[in-house]
Formats: sequence, structure tokens, C-alpha cells
Amino acid sequence: MKLTHLHEENQTGHGLIESEAFGGTLPTLPKETQITGPTKQKNIIANIKDEPNYYHVYKLTYPIHTIKNLTRTLKKNKIGDGWYSLLWTNKNTIIIIKNKAFKLPRNQKTIPKHIQHQLIKYGTPKELMPFILKTPNKTKNKQ
Repeated sequence: MKLTHLHEENQTGHGLIESEAFGGTLPTLPKETQITGPTKQKNIIANIKDEPNYYHVYKLTYPIHTIKNLTRTLKKNKIGDGWYSLLWTNKNTIIIIKNKAFKLPRNQKTIPKHIQHQLIKYGTPKELMPFILKTPNKTKNKQ
């Protein structure tokens, strides 16, 4: 095993998922993934669309070396139209919709147009675009 992999195994990543994104029930996640929550979060676009005022957010913590498996699990569990899940590490943010995942540098300020088009195509309201990268993923992981 390379030394870089040893360092990577000691790092953790974080994520946010909503049970509503999966029809109200969380998918079975890899055993290494720790889940906390839910917390009830106000829907910032409830007045823009015919949506609930609140949704249930779960925080994920996982070893960085398992991120590919976790991303694959979330993609295969068919995130519903209009929903996305987020994973992040110290270096990257991953936006997951339907059967797609997009990796962006953590310091990215805006979502590239081609990714915005995909998000909108699958039902994410355009009004959410400025907020997606302003989630708690800006909180630096402490190692």
C-alpha cells in the first residue's frame, strides 16, 4: 500500500442527504458510513415552488477511501427528481443527482453551466443554484 493511501485512510469526509430525496426512506449505506440526524431544515424555496416547508437532513461521516463506494450507492438508489445529495472532502465537493455525480474543487464559487443544466434537467429549481455550494461543506475538516 502506498504511503498516500495510509494518510487517506485516516481522513474523513462529510455529506448531507435528505430522506425525501429517496422517497422518505434512507437507502442502505456502506457500513463505514456514520449517519446522524435527522434535523428538520427549513426549505428555502418553499415559497417559490409548491414544496413542503421543511425537510429532514441527515449528516454523513465516512472514511475518505470509501467515497467511491458511497457515491455509487447514492447514485444507484435513484435520487428523486429535484433532489441532490452532497459529499465533500478537504479537496472536493461531489454533487449527486439521479445516476450522475459531479466532482468540483472545494473552493469552487459557482456551479459550471453544464452541471447547472443537468441539475435543472432533473428538476432542481434554478433558484437553488446559488445555495448548493454554500452548504456546510465550507466548514474545514479538522484532521
